[in-house]
Amino acid sequence: MSVKRPRLRPLLPELDPTSFPAFRDRILEAEADAPSHAVRRYPGFPRVELPRPRHRRLPRFDDVVTRRRTCRAFEPRLPDAKALSAWLELGHGVTGPDGRGPTPSAGNLQAVQLVLVPLCSGWLGAGAYHYDRGQHGLARIGDGAPDWNEVVPSLSQAPGAPLLVVIAGEETAVAHKYGERGLRFLLLEAGQVLQSLGMAAAAGGLAVTPMGGFFEGQVHAHTGLGADDLVLATAVAGIPARP
Repeated sequence: MSVKRPRLRPLLPELDPTSFPAFRDRILEAEADAPSHAVRRYPGFPRVELPRPRHRRLPRFDDVVTRRRTCRAFEPRLPDAKALSAWLELGHGVTGPDGRGPTPSAGNLQAVQLVLVPLCSGWLGAGAYHYDRGQHGLARIGDGAPDWNEVVPSLSQAPGAPLLVVIAGEETAVAHKYGERGLRFLLLEAGQVLQSLGMAAAAGGLAVTPMGGFFEGQVHAHTGLGADDLVLATAVAGIPARP
């Protein structure tokens, strides 16, 4: 008996010559509104300032690409503040005007958000921390889950990982400009951010490993993200354990 395979296409509406004019006009109308490209902040929340990194001479790009690997074994400690700061700035920081950074952003809406959750004790206390790209700091916006292994079951593939990475996208921001096609752009942008974080980690002696099995609703609830934010991806990060 053959097993019917699921089809993914209905989840991502496709564009064709008949639908393109409406798609184009929607974009032009949204651009006429002159939306701001402000980087999200959480003023008034407990905050951890990160030291401004002084980037040392980095490895050549081809060395970084060949060095990047999926890591399953991590040292059971958080990277120090200096290493974490350099990684975040190179991976998702603001490096240009209007909130622009290392990865492309659909319409420069800067709709993708990054949240870090410590999975072990250390200099960064328990909770969920939104990365403030503009001011280069961490705002504690959530208390965290009682047991993240129950919320992200794929953590079992990297036992002892010290840091959970959550990538979320602001649905309303992209839907206003791109309609249903905005989901496609959010997913693309999340993947690009994750790749940028992976390359920046490899350059700085860290590692990032994507985690595909997670309960979106529970991750959202325990990280303190907004009602319009969609949880798009998770990963773990830290210092690779020595063989």
